[in-house]
Amino acid sequence: MGIGYMDQLPIPAENKKVVPVTFDHQKRLIALFRALNRDPRFAPYATQVNIINVQSGHPFTQGKGTIVLPLAFYGWPQEKQFKVLFHEHVHLHQRAHPHWYTRYYGKIGFTRATISFPPEVEKRLMYNPDGEKYEWIWRGKSGRSYIPVGIDHKTFLIPTTGHGQVLPVNDVPEYARAFGINRQLYHPNEIVAHQITDGLL
Repeated sequence: MGIGYMDQLPIPAENKKVVPVTFDHQKRLIALFRALNRDPRFAPYATQVNIINVQSGHPFTQGKGTIVLPLAFYGWPQEKQFKVLFHEHVHLHQRAHPHWYTRYYGKIGFTRATISFPPEVEKRLMYNPDGEKYEWIWRGKSGRSYIPVGIDHKTFLIPTTGHGQVLPVNDVPEYARAFGINRQLYHPNEIVAHQITDGLL
């Protein structure tokens, strides 16, 4: 997939407006990648990547070897840049080895399913290229099951036995505390990328 793929993504236009990778950007990236490659914790996730800069938005990946960075990335502290690049490499690893991750997701309570949403929920769902489909149901130790979704960059849960309820994640402490992280809990790809990055760095 190349830059043309960006046009097909259902994300705001400003988040896919491609801008050049300048010489200063290249210098910063080379230094960051050298540091990453010196770290043995990074070795399982290391891969050659293409970098695409976009005007704004959040970092994400596409295909099996492209990381998309907003221009704001270059102004972030180096420690945050390092963690973001590590996190995005985990997403590329997820794309390359989906069966490994599917097995792990099952161990933390997720089951893949075909899910349909009422139109009033469907139109509010956030699209994330690193977790493109809402296809996971989570079952807790209580026996209750939920469909996690992202709306306005926040996590909500839809009980599988409910009647169209959309609950803020903190209303379901069993889920909110299940993974040892408190952000991007709407998709196992994000949950596990944060677990790995936080655990190793």
